[in-house]
Amino acid sequence: MILLVIAIIAAAAIVGVALLVVTRPSGTSGAAGEASSSATPESGSAATATPAAEQSEVAPSSDSDGASSTVDTWRAAPGAPGGTWVHSAVDGSGRIWIAGWDGGIVVSEDRGKSWSRQSSGVGVDLQDVSVSPADSSVAVVVGLEGTLLVTTDGGELWAAQYPSTKNLYEVAFASAERACAVGEDGAIVRTTDGGLTWRRRASPARSFLSGIAFDGEGNGLAVGRYGVILATSDDGRYWTERDSGVGAWLTAVAYADPSHACAVSDGGEIVTTNDGGQTWTRRDSGVSDRLYGVAYSDSEHVWAVGKNGVVIASEDGGSSWRTVRRGGEDLWGVEFADAAHGVVTGSNGTILLGSASD
Repeated sequence: MILLVIAIIAAAAIVGVALLVVTRPSGTSGAAGEASSSATPESGSAATATPAAEQSEVAPSSDSDGASSTVDTWRAAPGAPGGTWVHSAVDGSGRIWIAGWDGGIVVSEDRGKSWSRQSSGVGVDLQDVSVSPADSSVAVVVGLEGTLLVTTDGGELWAAQYPSTKNLYEVAFASAERACAVGEDGAIVRTTDGGLTWRRRASPARSFLSGIAFDGEGNGLAVGRYGVILATSDDGRYWTERDSGVGAWLTAVAYADPSHACAVSDGGEIVTTNDGGQTWTRRDSGVSDRLYGVAYSDSEHVWAVGKNGVVIASEDGGSSWRTVRRGGEDLWGVEFADAAHGVVTGSNGTILLGSASD
């Protein structure tokens, strides 16, 4: 489903040529002293698009007969536009939206075969995008300095709002009319009219919130620094804290269904729930790399991506994990339109498209 906040500590350099890259960069940080630990790349970093020919293919195991009904292959998107792309949103129609640095928004109407740039009207680093589940022409983008952009016409026009002065890192629709965005210092803002107006909501958290997800039935989860997990059962009106059992920075969270969800962290830790977020269980990811994005392609298959180009996958709903790939650019996000179509975005203009084998 970013954008995502966990900073690369110190002056971490963007490394090498990446295969699967998802970027969630941010040029500035929030509270003093927290910038250096944000999971977002520095805006000043070079952003040169990696030629598709230099990007290898990621192919996890397929079914025993050689066919697969879920994503098992990732390839560089043809003609992907240059820039640093942070997070994406996809819908069943095949449209892909991606937000990135310097006010960048790109859209593909044909599952990544061709791309067009949209004018956001802002120059700040954008962090995440979410599309209405009821109308794919309605989308919300969030970014630094409290930036929140809304379109109701498929991106022809973006209207800017500033419901918060805090950096906003992720946004998610709970229903056709309701959505929430989260950010630094525990910021939560909410709309009940499809994005036309936004109001701040009380938050139990005071540190960075970097990820949010809803299950489509009124329940939602938000995650952040110090292992914080917040839960709501009313589309984001009220939030309460849950015990994650970890102290690491939880960077992203995703639902498989109302009972099952998975969250990943900046230390490679993974926690899952099978009771809607009431309790959480630690899982061994097999890696210590920072993980920045997580998504289900179906109820059993889960993907997570992160620093140093790491890609890990689970085929049992998140209980066990295997490393698919490591090495290259930092990867910041992964999303799925359905079980057979996915998108990964990352540093240096990389966009990867996931598909199922024939």
